Parts: sequence; structure tokens; C-alpha cells
Amino acid sequence: MVNRWYDAQPIGGEETYFKTTTVVAEKELGTSGTHKVRDGVTEWSFELKLDANLPESIEGYQDSWLIYTLHAEIERPMWNQKRLRDRKHIRVVRTLALDNMSVPTSRAHEDIWANKISYSVAIPQATIVFGTSIIVNISISPLRKGITFGAVELILKENAHKIFSATPDCRCLGKYVTDDEVEVANTTIKFPSDAMIVFDGETVENPIMEDERYRFSLRLPLPKSLQKCRQDVEDPSIRITHKLKVTVNIINPEGHKSQVRERNKNP
Repeated sequence: MVNRWYDAQPIGGEETYFKTTTVVAEKELGTSGTHKVRDGVTEWSFELKLDANLPESIEGYQDSWLIYTLHAEIERPMWNQKRLRDRKHIRVVRTLALDNMSVPTSRAHEDIWANKISYSVAIPQATIVFGTSIIVNISISPLRKGITFGAVELILKENAHKIFSATPDCRCLGKYVTDDEVEVANTTIKFPSDAMIVFDGETVENPIMEDERYRFSLRLPLPKSLQKCRQDVEDPSIRITHKLKVTVNIINPEGHKSQVRERNKNP
């Protein structure tokens, strides 16, 4: 079963919450008549086929969510015996098809900032498995002498584009749209002391004409709870996307600090 909450604007302007419940799959086990159950554990295996277009679970927001619950009920024949009922919270989350799992999808961006540094930020795997980590490869070359580097910060932000519509059980004024952005993961790391590239075999007689360059990799662990970080969702009423922000602190020769910021959408 699916429970969906709508945050709507009724006449009068105050926010009100409405819930709808829909049965999306149903199955009856056994045959007609009564059956005597022996002592011990009795199990009935079953399988429910879900519609391929079923919306994904959405949890953790204050104003709207979509939750699936599996309900089970056993009838008992005696007139004074109550039915046995139980329910279990389940999640419906789409994943990549098997033929797409082995295809590497990377993202990279190179640029020159303020004629002070050239840099490259690359995400070798742009499709991230939920609850794992985002790997970021960074390469930096100073274009001005005397520049040093401070801490590097990784921030993952989640944007939810929500469209709230009137439901049949309320008198609401059409629909309205909200955009909410929350920070779901972050880490700050001291600039690696071993990041400078050293060329083997370089001598005064045989110099290697290469600019000073630093190269290193960082890891941003992701939350393992859908209450804290949701998957990307494309639904007519809600669209969830993610944006990775990379910030490198720069200490200029004069002593003041600057920041280089790079943003990658939907890692």
C-alpha cells in the first residue's frame, strides 16, 4: 500500500496536510474453506508483481512523502476470533539495469581561475551506489609563484522540486511549486602534503620542463539512510537531484585567502 501526503493551500491561506492511501498490488493465498495449522512455524511463500511505472519511495521530508507498506491478514473461522494482522515497511527504489552497471560514466571539468591556477576536477564514476562514497580526483597547477593551498571541502546538496496539487478530499487553490535544497553530506580535508608530483630522473643537465602540479583523490562518504539522503527521483509531482560542490582554499603570496569552487550536478 502507498501513503502519500500533500501539503496544499486551502481557501484561507493556512497550510493543511492530506493523506491518500492506494492499494498497488494484492494477492490472496490458499483456497476457500478452513485449514487446520499444525504446531510450530507455518510459512506461506508468495510473490507480488509491481507495476514498472510505480513511483519510488520518498522519505525524510517534512511536507511530503511516499511510503509503501506490506499488509498481511489471516482470517480465523470462529465468530469470536479476531483476524491476525501484521504490516511491514518496504521501500521501492529503482536501480541501473545490468547492461548499464559495467559502463563507466565519468565527469570532468578543467578551467583556469583568475590567472592564478589551472585545475581539473573529475568524478570517475558519476553514477553512485546508494550508501557508498563519491570519489573525486583533483589536479592543480599554480600559475603564479608563492601560491599555497589550504583545506579542501566536499559538499553534497540535494534539491527537491515539489509540485503540490489539490486532492479530491479538499478544496484547494490549484497547485503550487516549492524548491528546497538541503546539505546531505560534507567533509573537509587538509590539503595532502604528498600531493605534489615529483619527476624521477630530473637533473640540472636533464631538466623536465613541467609546471608545478599537485594531484590527489578525495572520498565523500554518503549517508546510508533514505531519511537523510534520497535517491534521484523523476516523478510528475517531485524531482530530486544532487549537486556536488568542491572548494579549494588558496593562500595568496600577499597573505589573503581565496576560494576555487567547482559544482557538478547529479553525481
